[in-house]
Amino acid sequence: MDLFHIIDDVQVITRSRGVFRQVALYRRGNTLFAKHGGGYVKLMSKGGTSAPKVSWVNIEESPLIKKDFNSFEPPVFIGL
Repeated sequence: MDLFHIIDDVQVITRSRGVFRQVALYRRGNTLFAKHGGGYVKLMSKGGTSAPKVSWVNIEESPLIKKDFNSFEPPVFIGL
């Protein structure tokens, strides 16, 4: 089973209904997720998430993360 694992020392800023939050970044395989309420939202391309009313604004720079905000590719975890 592939569980959620926190990526130490990396944060993501999310926005929901005009409220910005700095939250922990998680991975499940190579897919990135942000903590949201009691669960997680999947980070998708161009700031989108799996929850329509939640978006991500920025991810802290890290050699473990590959991201291009203007790309059609979602950000991904690239290794330990």
